[in-house]
Amino acid sequence: MSRRESKERRRQEREWAQVILDVRSGKLTVTEAAKKLGVSRRTYYKRETRALAGMMEGLKDKPAGRPKPKKDTEKEKLKQQLEDMHQEIEVLKQTLKIKETLQPVKETAPKEPKKRKRRRRSPRQGQLPLGGTEKRPKPEEPEMRQAGWEKKE
Repeated sequence: MSRRESKERRRQEREWAQVILDVRSGKLTVTEAAKKLGVSRRTYYKRETRALAGMMEGLKDKPAGRPKPKKDTEKEKLKQQLEDMHQEIEVLKQTLKIKETLQPVKETAPKEPKKRKRRRRSPRQGQLPLGGTEKRPKPEEPEMRQAGWEKKE
């Protein structure tokens, strides 16, 4: 809205206010006021009702002092996150202090013997090479003898 339009609108609002006051004081009739403003009587009554309601609202008592500032929910969330992080930092500091205290104790403690790795044994006589417990088939067929399945007695 430009400055010129704003001035024109304020002038019209003041004119409406003056005409409503003139009607309420008896200087004008509703018909004359509607003609002067270029509206119907019905429109005049609607605007008069709205204007008087606004005036009554403006005359209500307000609480003393400054109004309380609105709460900024985003700001409150950030404050809570910051507080949580400070608490987490304190916990981490305490944990580090405990670790540093226990470090010399850990270094002086006797070392546990290393666990020996278990070696896989080669399959025994009569077992399959993959560690199964099934007996080998008897080498009766010539193909089996050639593949290394010889009969041992």
